Amino acid sequence: MKGLFGQKAGAQFRFNLRTFLAAWCFLILSPAAHAKPVLKLLTYDSLMAEGGIGREVVSRFEKICGCQVQVQVAGDAGQIVSRLQLEKAKNQWVTQVAWGVDQALWPSLRAFALPWSPKAPMEVTVETGFVAFDYGVLGWIWNPKWRGFSGSSVPEPPRRWRDLLRPEWKKKLLLQDPRTSSPGLGFVLGVREAVGDDFSRFFSALRAQWVTLAPGWSGAYGLFLKDQAPLVWSYTTSQAYHRQQDPQAPYQALVFDEGNPLQIEGALAIEKAVDSPESLALAKRFLEFLVSTEVQALVPQKQWMLPARKGVKLPRSFRGIPQPKKQWILGVQSDLSTVLREWETAIR
Repeated sequence: MKGLFGQKAGAQFRFNLRTFLAAWCFLILSPAAHAKPVLKLLTYDSLMAEGGIGREVVSRFEKICGCQVQVQVAGDAGQIVSRLQLEKAKNQWVTQVAWGVDQALWPSLRAFALPWSPKAPMEVTVETGFVAFDYGVLGWIWNPKWRGFSGSSVPEPPRRWRDLLRPEWKKKLLLQDPRTSSPGLGFVLGVREAVGDDFSRFFSALRAQWVTLAPGWSGAYGLFLKDQAPLVWSYTTSQAYHRQQDPQAPYQALVFDEGNPLQIEGALAIEKAVDSPESLALAKRFLEFLVSTEVQALVPQKQWMLPARKGVKLPRSFRGIPQPKKQWILGVQSDLSTVLREWETAIR
């Protein structure tokens, strides 16, 4: 009996050990056991470019949260909106957080944004749900040493919006398409503010002045750096970038007497896509991280914009950038479809 009991006990022990080890291995090797929380982020290409702020922010956040950020990239902020509208139309939300849209595009997004914003001391705000990340004055960057100028015949740069229609600027402007680009849309809204009822006539005449309408900011600015034109629509803080890279660079920011539009760039969570307590908490944590002092300190020399959070010190290269007499925060209450239809009709 003793021997029989011992054999049974040994067999039972071996069976229990094998069962325990099998279960332990399943837990260790199972993807579910080690799956990290996932945040699905949509942003634009230049923000995630090599050396850009996007890659560093994502990397730092993944280390802090122990999660994985799955990044989808669009060409520009306007294309982010198009992607989100397609997801909404299909009722198949892939994006949980969109990062890189501005206040002019906000009216197209507020209906499906999570009505929540972090509590942080901010320089600029838009509405609850829109988390401001950075901001800047939209304006022209001017190259007085453009190779297309013959000899010493360098024209005076434009000082007013209507100066862009002067004959010397024919085929010398680089712009972005307002249907796909937030800076391009900022330009169209700026014209509307500056010239009022002459909006259509202005754009009918301006059609002969631009070299191209690039799909996004990076495309237009790339052509500018290749010396394709002496003027590109950008941000006045682009002057700080060039000054930092090369103090002898000729590029200068221009502001207009009537005023310039202000762009506030930010992020939002998609309410229907963060439909579990875990995904909601992760999305909020990412938005809070975007306005943290750690990330906002990166904005000036990574994003070359102004930090949205108060109290962030600016580098020396930002000193002396021209400031317009007026700054317009445009688009928050605009019917963009009407504005764009009017623009399309004017440039035909």
